Amino acid sequence: MKGASPLFMSLLVCASIWVATYPFGMTREIAPLIQRSGEFRLVSNPKTPKKPSLQIVFKEDLSIGVKEGDENYMFGERLWFNVDDEGNVYAVDWDRKRIQKFGPDGKYRLTIGRHGQGPGEFGNIWMPYFDRNGNLYVRDIVNHKVSFFELNGKLVKEIKMSEKAGDIQVNSRGDYVAYVSEEKAESDGGLKVIYHYGLFDKDFNPLAVFQQTTWTSSHLSGRDPESLAKFLAESMSNGALSPRVTVLLGRDDKIYVGYPEAYEIRVYSPDGKPDMMIRKDQPPRPVTGMHKKDYAAGQERDFLSLLPAAYSESIRKKALSEIRYPKYLPAYQQFALMDNGWLAVVVDTISGGPANIDIFDENGIYIAEVAAPILVDGLKFNKGKAYAVMTTEEGYKILKRYSYEIKDS
Repeated sequence: MKGASPLFMSLLVCASIWVATYPFGMTREIAPLIQRSGEFRLVSNPKTPKKPSLQIVFKEDLSIGVKEGDENYMFGERLWFNVDDEGNVYAVDWDRKRIQKFGPDGKYRLTIGRHGQGPGEFGNIWMPYFDRNGNLYVRDIVNHKVSFFELNGKLVKEIKMSEKAGDIQVNSRGDYVAYVSEEKAESDGGLKVIYHYGLFDKDFNPLAVFQQTTWTSSHLSGRDPESLAKFLAESMSNGALSPRVTVLLGRDDKIYVGYPEAYEIRVYSPDGKPDMMIRKDQPPRPVTGMHKKDYAAGQERDFLSLLPAAYSESIRKKALSEIRYPKYLPAYQQFALMDNGWLAVVVDTISGGPANIDIFDENGIYIAEVAAPILVDGLKFNKGKAYAVMTTEEGYKILKRYSYEIKDS
């Protein structure tokens, strides 16, 4: 951005990394209402699940990761993962710019990629996915490419991508489910970034647009401690406990899109046509002191830790104390697809505590409410197992696996 200071751009990059990752009515209905809403088949669910007695019992059966010792089991401050159909876990380590493969027994198998700019090398990578051929692929946000690997670590191909594209998932036709960002300079020196979430062809021409969100950075007015703290506080306030877009590509190429301003999840056909809209009656849930404390701790660990040491501890503490919070929480936090076609929607959780999860069947019917004593950061289901990431008090990451049993008494 022309005229912007190096200090402002440094803070802006940190804020952009942090962001690129984020009408409640009451009714007396006792059964879901299925009708048409525009082009969608609307499934409106009441507050009470159809099967209140149905529960999912989780039991931890594997933990991968150590605080110190063997570096093959050590993860940095950011960790994304995925699981293949054989139960192998592929962990993307942001700090070390590599992918670690672990067997179903949790034992280290091999390392895929390394830091660099050449073939099979990474600048920075995010969530790993699998394509229709069973290859593993990741988006490199620094080298602007998508790298595809066989599960033995052999590089298959690399595709150059625009730096504006992110969170790329590839369907069975080779089209992309992703977002494209658009930047606009503001008159006060700030920056507005618009994210367009949709389905794109192989040349990244839009086939369908599902969601659009906007993030605006404030202007850095000075380099004094007061101005720095104000800028950081404003950046963190922009995303404080706010709705975040979730886009998942199912095994059948259906696309699930959620933006929890309201309790609503939209399902699109493989070619991007509206299919089903799932809604649930959900009264507003106030933001509590625990939510604020949990959010601030996450920002201190995942955002402020990106800043150079020149930004003093007092500046960071002042910024944390000046975060502005909304009155109400988003309608839900995230969702995951289960093996049987059900949808697990994480309504609320506090780091280290149990998660409140709503379960919807393959037809969008709200069937159960589960209080699960499990972690849900990056929650995934595969072959009768659930997986998530735990963050220790020191900020280290550990992968957890749970076996689970569905009980309907």
